Amino acid sequence: MLTIKTITYELSPVTVEVKVDESMNEKELLELGKQKVIEQLSKKFPFYKYSITEGPLISDEDLKLGRPVKVKDTGEIGIIYDIKPSQNFPIKVAMPNGVAAAYVKRALEKPSKRTSIEKLIKGRQKWEKDFGWENGKTAFFVNGKEIIPVVISVTRNKIKAIIVSHDTNGSAYSLTERDTHRLFDTLEEAEKSVSK
Repeated sequence: MLTIKTITYELSPVTVEVKVDESMNEKELLELGKQKVIEQLSKKFPFYKYSITEGPLISDEDLKLGRPVKVKDTGEIGIIYDIKPSQNFPIKVAMPNGVAAAYVKRALEKPSKRTSIEKLIKGRQKWEKDFGWENGKTAFFVNGKEIIPVVISVTRNKIKAIIVSHDTNGSAYSLTERDTHRLFDTLEEAEKSVSK
């Protein structure tokens, strides 16, 4: 039986020398450099680090704020609320137990689209409500008569309510402290607000 494994290579920087005409623009220079890199790699592969993971990796296109992701080791499904490529664990995920966790790309996969978004929105515990809306908390946002599942991202006192969807492009509502009264921990609370 065949299985899928994904190998990720982290290469050391590759430096090449190219002879150029002074009239070449940067794009032409980079293209010439690419050809030299390919030539050099085919002759002598540089030092590298690698990792092997079970199954396919989540694609870069699927790494969007507000997208559900499945943790390979546990099978738990969470929601991406922040991505910081410069960090060791760049993908911040709101987990179903209310805890925010950080992962690398190879630890995540795309969940089935049959996963119910509403079931991923857990709101806050009673004791957490005194702290307001913090990073990684999920909620239902009322926009007029529309109820939208969101995950919260807070940076420098700016609150973003990121739309949660299997097909989201990372869209978010920028909220002020005054707008947070439109965030609700449960669908029932949000529906009551809309029906008023």
